[in-house]
Amino acid sequence: MPVHEYGLSFEMGHLFAEIGGKKFVLDTGSPMSMAVPPALAFRGRDLRLPGNLMGLTAGQLSGFIGMEVHGLLGTDVLNEGDLLFDFERGKLAAFDAPLPVEGEVVPFRPVMGVPLVEAVVDGQAYGFFFDTGARISYFQEEEVLAGFPRIGADEDFYPGFGRFSTDTYRLEARLGSRSFSLVTGTLPAMLGLSLGMADAEGILGNEVLQGVRRLAYMPGRNRLVLE
Repeated sequence: MPVHEYGLSFEMGHLFAEIGGKKFVLDTGSPMSMAVPPALAFRGRDLRLPGNLMGLTAGQLSGFIGMEVHGLLGTDVLNEGDLLFDFERGKLAAFDAPLPVEGEVVPFRPVMGVPLVEAVVDGQAYGFFFDTGARISYFQEEEVLAGFPRIGADEDFYPGFGRFSTDTYRLEARLGSRSFSLVTGTLPAMLGLSLGMADAEGILGNEVLQGVRRLAYMPGRNRLVLE
C-alpha cells in the first residue's frame, strides 16, 4: 500500500508534522490550511496554500505558540485520505488507499470538513469537535463545567479572533470506551455561538491523544480508531 511518512511530535502543547524540514501544526479543527512559503509537498503532490488563515500568518502563529512554525494543515488537506498518527514511532503516515486498522471505532459527523464526535460528560452525551489544533478542550455548558475541580486561568488564541483568557476545570469525559481527564475552558461568547450553530457543545483538544499509541483518522469513512 503506497504510504508517505513524516515526522510527528507533541511540543508546546501542540501537534506537529515535519515536512521538508519544516514544522506544520496538524489541525483537524480548521477547515482551511496555510503555509509559508505557499508551496508544500504532501502525499506526493505539490500543494499551493494561502499565506494566511483568516488573517493569521505563520509568523503570528509562531508567536502565539512560542516556537517557529511554517504553517497549519487543516481538513482541506488532511481529509484527502486516511492518516495514521503513530505516536510510538513519532510518524505521521498518509495513505493513498483505505487504511485497514482494527480497533474501537469512534464515528464522527463532518461539519465543514471538521469531525464532530459524541462524548459523555456527567452521564450525558454532547457533541464535541475533535480538534487536534486545540491545546486545551472547551465545553460551553458552563453550569456542568463548574461542577468539576477548578484549575485556574489559562490564555489561548483562535484564528481570526486572537488571544483570550478562560477559567479552566478538570473535566472528566468519555469518548467511546476511553475515559479522559481534560483541562477544559469556555470559549468567548462569539466563538461559542459558532459552536452552537453546528449543534456542538464543545471542543476536544489534543490532550485526548496523550497516552494513545496510534490514532487512525479516516475522513472518507467518517471514523476514528484510537489504540
